[in-house]
Amino acid sequence: MIVVTDEVKDGILFFERIFQIVLALAIGEAFKQYFPERKAEGHRTVLLDSTPALIAFIILIVTFYLGMDRYFWRSYINPHAMSDHYAAHLMFDSVLFMLESALFFSMSRNLHQDRWKTFYLLIAVLLLVDIVWCVHGTLLGPDSFVGWIEWDCLFLVCIGALRYVSPREGLAAWIGLSMTFIITLCSYLLFWRLYFA
Repeated sequence: MIVVTDEVKDGILFFERIFQIVLALAIGEAFKQYFPERKAEGHRTVLLDSTPALIAFIILIVTFYLGMDRYFWRSYINPHAMSDHYAAHLMFDSVLFMLESALFFSMSRNLHQDRWKTFYLLIAVLLLVDIVWCVHGTLLGPDSFVGWIEWDCLFLVCIGALRYVSPREGLAAWIGLSMTFIITLCSYLLFWRLYFA
């Protein structure tokens, strides 16, 4: 069993802080996109067309951050859950979490409703990365994430259907937000223990 020393905790917290910084930058960028600087008289100070994507972005970033944070504490700070190869697992998880954080930053640059296909394509890539992480976490961690994999797959199918049907931009953005809200709410209800226990 690994002894969780201060040095081990510092190493774990270092990786956790890196993805926290990128997520914070993504949130800042999303609000910069939504509230652009006023360039000329009469320029809109709020891009209301970006509202559905901004809300979906916030729902997802809060959910993913909560999941990442809980996983780090349950898997690496808890000495009973740590394996002898924790460093390799920590590096793998950290790379995936950084990739997810970078995808959130990319999403923050594509909030306008005329970019809804790009926005939801980035969410689809995010879900694929999350599936890889869930498989890794299920095989090596203290919890099973099979349920999350199933919900990620359901979300991917919904995104595919939305992109295939291709309603008008404004309607697609609101349908995407509704879909994100419902799937995330169900995820919280079904996996409450993993998020908050």
